[in-house]
Amino acid sequence: MKSSKNVLNASTLSILYYIKQRKVIIIIGAVLLTIGTIAAVTIGHIVINDSVDNNLTPQGYPATEFLGISAFSYEYGSVFTAILGLFILSGGIIGMDSKKEGKKLTK
Repeated sequence: MKSSKNVLNASTLSILYYIKQRKVIIIIGAVLLTIGTIAAVTIGHIVINDSVDNNLTPQGYPATEFLGISAFSYEYGSVFTAILGLFILSGGIIGMDSKKEGKKLTK
């Protein structure tokens, strides 16, 4: 059991090390932004078609559902994912750049 804890600790430390790398943060942000944007466009197309065709539930939501959840809810989730990706991407580009400039000034 002790060796499995050591492996878990080592993998956790390596994950934490790579998350601090600027390139990894930028890649994670870009992937989230891309996935969120593609999903928002795809699911948004379905929501707009349901609205135009007046295919709505009595509550006014689109009638199309995925796994019992309205497509409108998936639309919100994908837009949130795109916004989160944008913040992570900009944080990786702008926020981590200030640490680099601080190191240059101390040299």
